[in-house]
Amino acid sequence: MVSPFQLTGIIMQKYCTNQLGLQGKSYLETLLLFAFKVGPALACGNTLVVKTAEQTPLTRLFAAQLFHEVHLMVYLKCIIFFFGLPPGVLNIVSGFGPTAGSALASHMDVDKLAYPGSTDTGKIGQCCWAGSRTYVHERKYDEFLEKAKATALRRAVGNPFKKGVEQGPQVNISFFKKILQYISSGIESNAILECGGERIGTKGFFVQPTVFSNVEDDMLIAKDEIFGPVQTILKFKDTSEVIRRANTTRYGLAAGVFTKNLDTANAMMLGLRA
Repeated sequence: MVSPFQLTGIIMQKYCTNQLGLQGKSYLETLLLFAFKVGPALACGNTLVVKTAEQTPLTRLFAAQLFHEVHLMVYLKCIIFFFGLPPGVLNIVSGFGPTAGSALASHMDVDKLAYPGSTDTGKIGQCCWAGSRTYVHERKYDEFLEKAKATALRRAVGNPFKKGVEQGPQVNISFFKKILQYISSGIESNAILECGGERIGTKGFFVQPTVFSNVEDDMLIAKDEIFGPVQTILKFKDTSEVIRRANTTRYGLAAGVFTKNLDTANAMMLGLRA
């Protein structure tokens, strides 16, 4: 009979191994968020280089020291094994952004970079995980498209501080105009504008929830980050195809997978460079 601890290990090994190699991380937040980032990355078998914030380097340096000093005791048939963190797995670099941070961010051997920015950084675009590029399997494409249109048409747009409002204005006139330019580009590229595409009212920077179909990978609305209420819906046939197409981007993007098949989810998780 498999114990709960053994079962957990089997599940982690089968579905939660996401080895990316070398990861770079930069921190200005609390030790708790340091743990949120470092813990899962180490558990999945990655090595890390952590750049400390120049304002608060000592906390991360002390935490890294503990990682190397603390040993985990594992009991197996009354035998005690001691495991420490191997040298070179968790590395701490202290320095300033234009020097140490830039070197870490631009190094091609770093497979993934995580950076929690400031409030000003977070205001750009207002959302860091706007899933605007949507790949849908050809068997479900038409059904999904109709539901996406219906959702966009009933989406409540207005003052985000009012109850029931789902979408507020764009952050400034520059982003507002840029989004409308992307919409015009999509129409000119022969993507089908299913709904939206225009300004709402004459005051404020409100854009109608917009859905495009018949989108191709080489269209600007599929290649660029729009940072607005624009959804581009693309069709795919199989898993290997969609992984290849999704990874053909110059951005380091977030990705979400919706499927009932756990094996498919695991394959997508390992294949997507997000």
